[in-house]
Amino acid sequence: MKFKLKQFAKNELRTYQVTRKAEYDMKNPEGIENVYHWEMVIYKKSLRVATADPNSAIKVLNQLNGKILKSYDLKLGDIITIERLNYRVVEILPRLYADFNEFVLELMKDE
Repeated sequence: MKFKLKQFAKNELRTYQVTRKAEYDMKNPEGIENVYHWEMVIYKKSLRVATADPNSAIKVLNQLNGKILKSYDLKLGDIITIERLNYRVVEILPRLYADFNEFVLELMKDE
């Protein structure tokens, strides 16, 4: 059985802006930013996470999870803009029996 993103998450799919910084060279020391608009599902997996630190047993993480079609070539380090906040892709989890990949986003601070 193959899971299809458009079958079970058709109503939750939204278009988000994805910014990818391309390699730089001598002629272009700043690099190039490629901007894409891709459909994906973004959600908050858990609001609070228990940690081993005795001073703060419960920590709020600024992470989001999502699902995107494999046809979109999402890569580590891509920046996704959600409600005027930038999140960086820190983990990509491929799914074998699905037409989508799952990913983890982390809020970018002071960048």
